[in-house]
Amino acid sequence: MDDEPLPGKRQNVFKTALHKIPARLKWVAGVWVLGLLVNQFLRWVLYLVNPGEFAEIDLSGILPVTGTALRFDLATLTLTQGLLAVAVLLPLRATHPGYYPRVWALLATLSALPMLLLNGADIAYFPFTHRRSTYELATMTREVGQLSGSFMLEYWWLTLLISGLCVAYFWLTWRLGRHTAPAADTPRALWQPIAWCLLVTGLLFLAYRGGLQQVPLRPADAFRHRHFVAGHLASNSVFTIYHSLTQPPEAGLALDNQGTLPLARYMVASTGEVFPDNAYTFWRKRTTQGPPRRLNVVVILLESFSATYVGALNHAPADKSLTPHLDALCRKGLLFTSFYANGSRSAEVFPAILNGLPDMYARPIIGSDMETHYPHGLGHILRQQGYTTAMFHGGRNGSLGLDTYARFSGITYYYGKNEYPEALRDDDDNGAWGIHDGPFLHYAASKFRQLAPPYYTVLFTLSSHHPFVYPKGVYPDIDERKDLRPFEKTVLYTDRSLGRFMQQMATLPEHDSTVYLITADHSFNQPGDPLPPFPENYRIPLLIYAPKLIPTGITEVPGTQVNIPATVLQLLNIPASYAAMGASLLDSSAFHFAINHYSNLYSFETREWAWLTNFEDYNQYMRREGTTWTSAPSMPQNLQQKMRAFLLQAYYSVRHNRIAPKP
Repeated sequence: MDDEPLPGKRQNVFKTALHKIPARLKWVAGVWVLGLLVNQFLRWVLYLVNPGEFAEIDLSGILPVTGTALRFDLATLTLTQGLLAVAVLLPLRATHPGYYPRVWALLATLSALPMLLLNGADIAYFPFTHRRSTYELATMTREVGQLSGSFMLEYWWLTLLISGLCVAYFWLTWRLGRHTAPAADTPRALWQPIAWCLLVTGLLFLAYRGGLQQVPLRPADAFRHRHFVAGHLASNSVFTIYHSLTQPPEAGLALDNQGTLPLARYMVASTGEVFPDNAYTFWRKRTTQGPPRRLNVVVILLESFSATYVGALNHAPADKSLTPHLDALCRKGLLFTSFYANGSRSAEVFPAILNGLPDMYARPIIGSDMETHYPHGLGHILRQQGYTTAMFHGGRNGSLGLDTYARFSGITYYYGKNEYPEALRDDDDNGAWGIHDGPFLHYAASKFRQLAPPYYTVLFTLSSHHPFVYPKGVYPDIDERKDLRPFEKTVLYTDRSLGRFMQQMATLPEHDSTVYLITADHSFNQPGDPLPPFPENYRIPLLIYAPKLIPTGITEVPGTQVNIPATVLQLLNIPASYAAMGASLLDSSAFHFAINHYSNLYSFETREWAWLTNFEDYNQYMRREGTTWTSAPSMPQNLQQKMRAFLLQAYYSVRHNRIAPKP
């Protein structure tokens, strides 16, 4: 008993050990604890402000997320404040927070800004994107800067919250610095600060990679919970953005490549096509009967027009439909009711629309080193056939890189905001993305009179994109609709603009020999609305409209924008060589499917089956019975093999510039 330390002695031993820890290290530890608390606080705000997005997770379901979230927050702190931590531990007077508490508090706050701003912004944008931010912010720096003012006003409460957190962060780190005693931090030997610095550097490396496991931490590791959406809650926006910008484009797709060539070709082949070269999986030659049909082709992409908001697809009564003009066109055209978006961002789907290249990478093709890989897309083919090729988009030139990619894809003429009449530009600008749909579609219709037929054109709208701005006073009945939210009003406005555009196009002498393909860029779900279940959450419209050329009807043939080039070639009966990674939707003998990429997940849909997977430990199977999708324990192995084969061959072809032989 005499040898047992007394309580007072234990306390003295603890104080002595604590005293030996350098004051600099205590300051670093305090700053990191504060950073962890701030990240966790913003995570709770994300959860509480968006109850509809996280409805399937109750409070008990959040607790398992906390441990996963800690790994991502520590990795994020390493990215944002790791350098600061090492600098403070250097044995120099200038780097001691106790001597210059305000300076180091300011540096700590500035290094914390990415955490505060990006995680804070995702609180507002998560209901629109349904995921953490990734690479897209780097591709829209100009747009982000121009929209930041309106964003801060619209989400004024969030602006105040983030501002308050910045002030609190500075004040608390300043207080930590004031209570850091420089005099007690003089090392007895030079090796001591060096040892502490090396130890902290090692811990930072461990925090960055998320632990001692073989593979470093990656966004997919957040999705280990029973509810998929919990993965977005566990993750951190700084980490997802950094990872998407720095990881290889093919990261996340590692499957067995053996024996996939025949399966991949089976999935994309249309009747009468031959594959002449095994070095190019999808390069094939169309054989046709009869002469080509020199029809005009107009592809119209409606921003964020989900199937949920299209009356012809959601069976809304005529007086309740947000798309009465599109509905009227659907009654006179061929409507595809099982058409899906290939990606969840506009930049992700344009390679599919123009060249038949699916989105499947961690970053989109546009903006990556794969952007200049020769695609021999629809624009190239039709230009060789004597077509005039053009693209219309009312956004600022350079937005999303669409103008550059369009020209690389065989589009000769690009009409954007810069080409819009200067005298009207300021009045018709929506103050966010570019020219309102109404005046820009009117302008586009007038330019069609100057295009020499036959022509192939792509037209992309923008008014139904957040912040959902349309010109007030043009349609007073839309302004007065108190039952509609801002997005719904812009859908109604764009639909009416589309109706007027089609009326103008009907006056052209070549109208009866023009085929219109009307679809959307990607799906969208209004904040506050329940997210449609998979795979309905990807569904968008596709209408082929040419009343005097195409029989009216409704079809359940599945597909995505990847199928558009092959479909157009069949419509025109052109015997061309091409490499689009999808079959014609009009070929009844082809294998029809849809494939989508969302975050770290891939989805695959046929007429009967749907599969959502990360190819590791997350799988969701659905089976269609009539018009209803129901959960299934699995799906046929041969379909899973086909999807894997297609993905691997598509990945290899695009990544290694083996899409098409160079001319």
